[in-house]
Order: sequence, then structure tokens, then C-alpha cells
Amino acid sequence: MPKRGVAKILKASRHFSPSTARSALTTGPPAVGRVAIVEIARGFMSDLPDMIVTMDKVAHDEEGIKFHWTLTGTNAGPGGTGKRVRISGYEL
Repeated sequence: MPKRGVAKILKASRHFSPSTARSALTTGPPAVGRVAIVEIARGFMSDLPDMIVTMDKVAHDEEGIKFHWTLTGTNAGPGGTGKRVRISGYEL
């Protein structure tokens, strides 16, 4: 990943990811804190170099306000398959 891409992730994480933020984008234990979440983002950006994340909707329910998103890209990173990927989820 280009250094400026990592720098943008780190800069954004200071504004939007409190040190107690959690991300469960992987099958392992949730990532906790800015550094761990940045590492997950770095992995996605490396594996899916043409990755695009779009906002699907913002909704409020009993859990709180949710930002629903869809990530698309091509698995073209190191050891990639060349196949298209589409993942949807939300942030609470």
C-alpha cells in the first residue's frame, strides 16, 4: 500500500475511531482501538487495491444509529485470486 494511503487511514482514525472502538470485520476476535482497526483497513486495502466503500443508508433502531455500507473490489493483492468481492455490513 502506498505510504500516503496508510497516512490517510491513520489521519481519519484519529477523528473517527476512539481508542475503545471495536471492529469485527474478521473471523477472529474483534479489533479494539485505532491501531488494530487501521491494521484491518491496511489489509483490506492491500488485498483489494481497487476497493470502493459506498454508503447504503443510515438508520436508527433499538441498537442505535447504524451506518450501512457495501465494500466492493477485486482480490488482486499478494496471492490474490482475481475474483470480485462484495461485502455488506454496518457500523453502530
